[in-house]
Amino acid sequence: MTNQSAIARNYCRVSDVERIHRHLIHLVSAAGGSISGIYYCPHLPDEGCDCRKPRTGMVESAREELNLPDGGYIIGDADSDMELGRRAGLKTILVLTGRGKDQIRKIELEDFTRPWKIAEDISSAVEMILLFDKTSNP
Repeated sequence: MTNQSAIARNYCRVSDVERIHRHLIHLVSAAGGSISGIYYCPHLPDEGCDCRKPRTGMVESAREELNLPDGGYIIGDADSDMELGRRAGLKTILVLTGRGKDQIRKIELEDFTRPWKIAEDISSAVEMILLFDKTSNP
């Protein structure tokens, strides 16, 4: 789930974003994983749409389209990802790659809700989820 206002700003086309998503799906597949869906908001921040993070529209769409149960996880590098997770009832994992290191400082300084876990990168976040699921559901 990603905000892609670059589309509305005409910095890129929908086809450019979707080409990147196809490449990501290919990389994950080549590594033995799978991606069931990628959701993005193409709108400007001030358009007031339901899909722009931290609003929950993308989570609701994924739950409906993929028949997902309540709960789950969100991995992200921004406070908006953590807020989306909180609003949608997801366990939140902030990764320190990308904007993550700056965001953790922002969360601490501005007294935002802390994420459920903090991980060095996405691989570490996935390991945390697998370990938690294994110990929670033996």
